[in-house]
Amino acid sequence: MTFLITNFVIFVAAVLSVDWLTHIIMTRDFTNQYGWGNYNNFIKEFNKYTWSRENWTDGKSLWDRQNNCKFFASIIEFESKGMVLSSPISLWRAKKYVRKYYKETLGFSRRIKWQ
Repeated sequence: MTFLITNFVIFVAAVLSVDWLTHIIMTRDFTNQYGWGNYNNFIKEFNKYTWSRENWTDGKSLWDRQNNCKFFASIIEFESKGMVLSSPISLWRAKKYVRKYYKETLGFSRRIKWQ
């Protein structure tokens, strides 16, 4: 039983780490400037802007084109400056926050009810 729990924990950590490493690489390679931040920095910056969605997005991407901000393809950018989140947990929390914002503020949900 301990073996299964240990393997599960390792698997979850690996999955979160791959997503986080992708975030680091994408932000570093596709922004002119970048710096490190945590979840609280992200929330503070995110709430400064008026976000909108593109018609082709899947409910996970947002833009503020007027201020050169985006949350797209593992890239977090505010005013053309990339923010690399300091831990996999911070990135997971940021993505969860954006999904909630997307659903509650923009009124978009990918799920429908068939009647």
